Amino acid sequence: MQTVASLDELDLAILRALAVDGRLPFRELARRVGLSTPAVTERVRKLRARGTITAIRAAIDLRHLGVALEVSIALNVAGGRLAEVADKVARIPEVVRCRRLTGDACYLIDAAVSSTEHLKLLIDQLAQLGTTSTSLVIATPVPERLPLGDKPAPVRKRAAKARR
Repeated sequence: MQTVASLDELDLAILRALAVDGRLPFRELARRVGLSTPAVTERVRKLRARGTITAIRAAIDLRHLGVALEVSIALNVAGGRLAEVADKVARIPEVVRCRRLTGDACYLIDAAVSSTEHLKLLIDQLAQLGTTSTSLVIATPVPERLPLGDKPAPVRKRAAKARR
């Protein structure tokens, strides 16, 4: 697994730019980081091959899918049932992410529902698996981002193309 320490500033600049716009054309990406298009293409290929870039996804406004409420649900499960519960949670369509935790809860489940009635049904379903504690998301002051800071891309001057 590649770590931030094993990535150079150009790789980090490429990752920052793609995190903001995964559909950025290689030509524009190259311009932003000060490399040639083939050099950027090769770096992105290597980042994918190493598993640093695992996917390019669309950011979707959940309201357009009929989602009115986003919730986080802590789920505590009796020992020995963790894998079984994780498998069941993975099959619930409203669940958008489930993370295994240390501490009081075993899992933190992020879910999206269309109404408070829909939320009640989801909580009832999860309560069959363990003890739940639900929190309603009222704002997202820090949206999902890479933990790399906002360091700008290094400034590199490309050699002028020779004229014939």
